[in-house]
Amino acid sequence: MTDMSEPAFPKFYHLPVFFTLQPVAATRQVQMELWAEVLQMYIVQHPETWEIAGSCPVFSHPSNGCRLRTEAVQCVLTYAVEHGLAEWATGTSRDEVIWWRCPKQDIVAKLRRWAQDTGQQGMVFTLTELVDNDSVNCLFPGMPMKAVKMAVLELQGQGRAMLMESQDGMDGVKFV
Repeated sequence: MTDMSEPAFPKFYHLPVFFTLQPVAATRQVQMELWAEVLQMYIVQHPETWEIAGSCPVFSHPSNGCRLRTEAVQCVLTYAVEHGLAEWATGTSRDEVIWWRCPKQDIVAKLRRWAQDTGQQGMVFTLTELVDNDSVNCLFPGMPMKAVKMAVLELQGQGRAMLMESQDGMDGVKFV
C-alpha cells in the first residue's frame, strides 16, 4: 500500500483542517473540489482500485492521525456522483462509489468504438471477457463488473447494445 504522505499528494492534504467538513458553503465547495482532486490522484496511484468507500485509506492521514468523518465522506462521495466523477456502486446504498478513471462517456465510447472497429456487431460476449486480463477481448482490465454493466446499460439506452442477464451470473452483451 502506498503511503498517503508521499509527495504526490498536494500540501493541503496534509493540513488537519482538510479533514474537517467546512461549515461555510463556499469553503465547503472548494473543499469538495480538492477532495475530488485527491481521490483522482489516489486512483491513479492505485490502478487496481475502482471503488471508493468510507473505509478507503485516503480518508485517513497516516502522519497526523486525522480522519474524515462519515458525514464528510458522504459529502465527498455525493459531490463526486453529482459531478460525474463517480456513480453509486449500488442503487440503494450510499456508502461506496465506482470512481471513473476517465469520464464514463469515454468508457462507453471506447466500448462502442471497439465493437464497431473490430466488427463485433451481432456478437455476444460475457462481461467477464471485457475485464479479464487473460481474455483476448479484455478492454478494461480489473474494472469491477458493476462498472462494466453500467457502461453496457448506457450503450443499451443508446440502442447500440443489449445486456443479456443470466441466472448464473455470467451476464453478457450483444452489440447491435
